[in-house]
Amino acid sequence: MKKEGLMSRRGGGVKVYVFSLRTQFENAGDLLINAAAVAWLSRHSRVYCLGRGVPQYYADAFISAVTTYGNVSNIRILNERLITTIALWPVRYGIGKAVYVQKPGHYTGAYSFRSFVLYFVHAILMLWIKLWGAEIYRMPSSMQPAVGIFGLLTAFHSRLCDKLFVRDGRSLEILEAWGCRADLAPDLAHFYFSTSGKQTRLRAKRDPVMVTIVPRAKNVDAYWSQLIERIQTKTNQDARIKIVSQVFFDSELCDQLADSCGLDHFRLSEEKFSIEKLFDVYKSVNYVISDRLHALLAGRLSGACPVMPKLASEKVLGYFDTWFRRENECELDECGIGAVYLITDRRMVELKGVLELALSRAIKTCE
Repeated sequence: MKKEGLMSRRGGGVKVYVFSLRTQFENAGDLLINAAAVAWLSRHSRVYCLGRGVPQYYADAFISAVTTYGNVSNIRILNERLITTIALWPVRYGIGKAVYVQKPGHYTGAYSFRSFVLYFVHAILMLWIKLWGAEIYRMPSSMQPAVGIFGLLTAFHSRLCDKLFVRDGRSLEILEAWGCRADLAPDLAHFYFSTSGKQTRLRAKRDPVMVTIVPRAKNVDAYWSQLIERIQTKTNQDARIKIVSQVFFDSELCDQLADSCGLDHFRLSEEKFSIEKLFDVYKSVNYVISDRLHALLAGRLSGACPVMPKLASEKVLGYFDTWFRRENECELDECGIGAVYLITDRRMVELKGVLELALSRAIKTCE
């Protein structure tokens, strides 16, 4: 993989994909899906990744991931910001020679004054490149309901996209009501599934229950400590519980929770920041309990059973209600901690196939 400047080479007339690596905050979940998007696109086409302003540890983890899962000969890293790329679009790519790929993840939409301004500016930038024949795709995300002026801007912004992929049925209904060209597709985390070593982990009755808890910092209340107490009571203290902060700004909450409950706390630090390290966190774990979508999916990809707590967001609820069924056969469910989703290996394989089929049908790749 090469780093190139403003005069990057274009394969004569071949359409390329442009992808910005900047995220609102660096975290393992975004690494998982952003690297998957670029790796998948690179299997068929040239991909230009904008790396300006991206922390080095995140860039290193990204490069390592796409080296493993993609075709690195088709990937170029440009040391520039999105605004520079947009301004130079007609010079760099000409007319109709490139696709701008919006990052996957999170709830997409304008829902505060700051997000309104950012969404408005981004819409103007999108209009500029569309004047030069650019196509715009949004990778699988979730759509937040919006009304009034926020809803109008979000609808306008979304309609500028030539194709949108959404992760849940409610988001699809919202976009279709706005007249957008949207397709339903699973989260890009499923890109990493392989049948080797990813079977659901079974536990002998005499073995301790291995539980990993990944709390979300904004849900700060007594829920998590009460949950831990219920698990320990239910299992007669025969549970090995570990607290994990998969996102850096969850670390303070996790520190407090681990200290108050006398548990171990694992941080996915900058030195341990990679997709492989993320999967390692959940090895030998029976259950992963979290209100973070990618903690549940990464846990499942590592062989654990994902458990969704009652305080999970609509994004998490919508995703699992769209793609999976709820099971009530897990002893943890008797503690009242919320719905449990036991995902069979067959179902996970099917979701990987559904994901790649949805993207392949809609995205025009270049051999």
